[in-house]
Amino acid sequence: MRPLLSRNPSLLLPLILASLLWPGCGAPPPSPARLSASYSIARDGYLHYRLPTGWFDVTADSQAHGNAIWLLRSDYAATITVNEIQLDASARNEISRAGLSTLARLTMFLSTRDKGALLQRPPEEFEVGGRPCCSYELLLPSSGDILRTILLDAGEKVYAVVALRGTGAKDGAELEAVQLAFVGGLKW
Repeated sequence: MRPLLSRNPSLLLPLILASLLWPGCGAPPPSPARLSASYSIARDGYLHYRLPTGWFDVTADSQAHGNAIWLLRSDYAATITVNEIQLDASARNEISRAGLSTLARLTMFLSTRDKGALLQRPPEEFEVGGRPCCSYELLLPSSGDILRTILLDAGEKVYAVVALRGTGAKDGAELEAVQLAFVGGLKW
């Protein structure tokens, strides 16, 4: 007796498609980023933040003196830094009027000029927990690193939350999820 598929090869394609589409047969969806329960205070005293699982806080390190917050992933392949962007009254009014995309284009230009970075994803405005944000992504060709910046309007201050993914890291979607969860967990 011949096997069923050799008698009817037209059953092969639907069988393959069904196995690929069957729930649970594919890769599991990425798990949402988790944050610690306790809050830490940024160097500037304005922001309160929670540490993502699998990351450690190096904000108190002497080399982190220029950052309000500096986090390092436990495998050393990614970092998240938070820095205030100093704005005068006219720049603040422009952001209130036009949104964060104007500031994103300016900060993006400075990064591309100073570091030779290439634009990977253009500025996009969105909200995290009802807070206005704008993100963009740059590639540093000299190292292959990816910089994903989220500009966050925190009321009295505006911050750049920059996630840097080293060349060895292949998990851009996971790092983006951690960065978004981190921004969503910020308090001021």
